[in-house]
Amino acid sequence: MENHVITIFDQEKIEISQAEEILSSTEKEVYVKLQKDILRVSGENLKINKLIPESQTMSISGKILGVNYMSKMNKKSLFGKVFK
Repeated sequence: MENHVITIFDQEKIEISQAEEILSSTEKEVYVKLQKDILRVSGENLKINKLIPESQTMSISGKILGVNYMSKMNKKSLFGKVFK
């Protein structure tokens, strides 16, 4: 298992390593699947700038207001919330 790194630049940009895929994306929330967990990035005017599957890195810009981890066991409830 490899560790992931999250870097936030002045609350305007976030870079995430070990991002396996984007599960959902809106202007207010982005859900990213990591190896062990799901990462929720919340904010305003969020936009995915880059996603490089080979290196599993991604970048999101906008006003970053929060970052939360969710267990993969909550995946069903995640999709229920996202696809209401």
